[in-house]
Amino acid sequence: MFFHNYFNELFYSPHVITTIFNFPSKSSQLSPEDTTSPPLIDIRLLANPSVQRLQDLAGSLNDRRPFEFIVQVYQNGQPLANTPLTVEGPFADDEIPSTDALLLLNEPQQTNAFGIYSFFWIPPSKNWFEGKSMPYGFRFRVRVGDTWEDATVQVSNLIIQGQLVQRHAGAKLRQDPDRDGLLPLANVEVSLEPDFPPDRTVRTDANGHFELGVPETGSYQVYARRREFWPDNFPKWSRTQGRVFVTESGPVPDTLLLFLAELPVGPMLQRWIPEITFDMESVRDSLQHLLPHTICFREHTTWQIVAKQPSGKARWGSSLKWLN
Repeated sequence: MFFHNYFNELFYSPHVITTIFNFPSKSSQLSPEDTTSPPLIDIRLLANPSVQRLQDLAGSLNDRRPFEFIVQVYQNGQPLANTPLTVEGPFADDEIPSTDALLLLNEPQQTNAFGIYSFFWIPPSKNWFEGKSMPYGFRFRVRVGDTWEDATVQVSNLIIQGQLVQRHAGAKLRQDPDRDGLLPLANVEVSLEPDFPPDRTVRTDANGHFELGVPETGSYQVYARRREFWPDNFPKWSRTQGRVFVTESGPVPDTLLLFLAELPVGPMLQRWIPEITFDMESVRDSLQHLLPHTICFREHTTWQIVAKQPSGKARWGSSLKWLN
């Protein structure tokens, strides 16, 4: 009887129902014109290549290979054409002489009809890196209005190569160039550190490939993550990792293959929000149906359902979790 009354008092309280199921209060309900979201601008900045070998920078300015940067701008998921942008960088720990490196910006500095812009940067010569720790990173930033995106390129003696893919079991066959059930993933962040510092993080290219500079031979853990957006517009991350061994003759494996799940995974609390539309009566009917079988209690800030077994012992369940 205690639990029955406690359950009714807890879940039939309008304040608790509103808090648990994230319903807005009546005072906060606004008209549609008051809740219109501003246009969402998304910038993708990819570098090709993301790493160059130090020994390949021994030539003159005209002989050195430039880094190519591809900018893609979207607004509400659609390419944003003819939009002005600003390129900033390179940012580095040391001053870069303008006579030894060259930034080439296409004019006008705006996206084309497909929402794309590109620019190039020739890195300093090999001599400039003498006495500096490897790998050495250079960061660039592209701004569109108040929105910006960063990309880092590196120069290194030793390089790890890899590819990010996703298993699709035929569901995305049209996007699969090799039709092998593996979909290459672009714009995935890759780093040797699990917290992904911006100056030591690179991104995969359009084919899911990446390169990372390493300071010396040995074993390295490679981390990758991609930002996801669920229907609640709450950003989450899909993550994966793998190990590679780097020798003087090259990395083992030669190309590290990393698999990334489509939905966010890992030790992460997730907001529980029903994806169906219902009214208060349907919520109460559902909770009333659970009364004979459940006890509800609170531990810290997480609500959980515990089911009774015939033996009288309680069994943990995870069918209902949320964060206040």
